[in-house]
Amino acid sequence: MKDFEHYWNLIKDHIITYSPRLIAGIFILWIGMKLIKYVTKFIEKLLERIPISNSLKPFIISLVGSLSKILVVLIAVNVLGADLSGLVAIMAAASFAVGMSLQ
Repeated sequence: MKDFEHYWNLIKDHIITYSPRLIAGIFILWIGMKLIKYVTKFIEKLLERIPISNSLKPFIISLVGSLSKILVVLIAVNVLGADLSGLVAIMAAASFAVGMSLQ
């Protein structure tokens, strides 16, 4: 019975400790996805005024939307407490390599 009480108190402590982070992460995801929807619609309207190829417009819109969603998810995971410095370093090295290959 003491083990049950010990584990129950441990569970309650973790819920109290991590629930604000979880709520903040969910809130960031919700607000971020709403903002991404508005930004992609704004970019879509902006691209209608610019004389570029019709095949390039959906690509730009989907690229901005996808990269924005990845960024929002990374921010939400960071709020939850995950260490993302290694992942960010790998992404920076990959983008540097792509940039150098395009020169």
